[in-house]
Amino acid sequence: MNLLYFLNYLILATFLALFFIELGVSMLILGNTNIRKKLLEFINPLWEVNGTFAIFYVVNLEASFPLLIPAIASLYEAPLLIGIIMLLLRNAFIVYSEYVASDSDSSVYSKVYAVATLAIGAIAVSVLTSFIWGIGINSSTMTVDLFYIVFNPFNVTIAALVLLIILQLTSKMFAENIKFITNTYSIFVSFSLLAATIYLYSTAIFPVQLMLAWYVVSVISLIVYFAYLSKRETLRIKAGIANTLFIIFLFSMLTYPNAIGGKLDLNAYSAAPSMALAIELISICGAAFLAFALYYFVRINYSKSY
Repeated sequence: MNLLYFLNYLILATFLALFFIELGVSMLILGNTNIRKKLLEFINPLWEVNGTFAIFYVVNLEASFPLLIPAIASLYEAPLLIGIIMLLLRNAFIVYSEYVASDSDSSVYSKVYAVATLAIGAIAVSVLTSFIWGIGINSSTMTVDLFYIVFNPFNVTIAALVLLIILQLTSKMFAENIKFITNTYSIFVSFSLLAATIYLYSTAIFPVQLMLAWYVVSVISLIVYFAYLSKRETLRIKAGIANTLFIIFLFSMLTYPNAIGGKLDLNAYSAAPSMALAIELISICGAAFLAFALYYFVRINYSKSY
């Protein structure tokens, strides 16, 4: 096992688990103006945390797999540029919505933030599914069909289920009781459908036994979460993040070192052995410091006495 890959994917999985919450809050901001201020108060420290993890992931990716960066940049140049523009809009308008005096202007700015955040989510899902499963990529010429990486049946299904699950969990989190959507059984069904979709598509690319093991373990972890942890108020959010991180991370470990539908070996693109140990130590120390600093940052921001 390549420790560089292990650390890099752990950072990515942590970012995705936190970013999914932000996506859910964004959907609620667009759909419910009554609790907009409550949603903005909740998301205020979280969007900064997500941005920090995203930067940490990109820096770690470049250090761990320097030969991979040119290939990614050339393949996904257009979606990455659009994603950066959406990131700038996201950051700007969440700040505008917090400090503008007019409540109506704040509402408009927060909705621009929400749309930009959802656009980033759509780009992230499309690029990840394309890179992992090789969707829309011609491996012989190393070119990509930009339309197809977004609008292919697998990606559309994954994106729809992910957004549905996120909406279900955040609605439940903020007591926005929507018939059927916030029902625990319907959330479990959505998670199971997502896992089944990934499993069925992946068996044509990755070893069937490994994918079956991932699917079984994922369903068991979901059963444990919904049967016990999700019912405990103090553990609901933390356990939900941890469960999401575990499922994403387990998938990465079982499909290692393959990318682009098994046509690319990531070990061939990793840093030189002479640099690997230094990068690993810096990554571990950086992750530990970042986790410690962000924990207190979020704790202070969510403290009522602050």
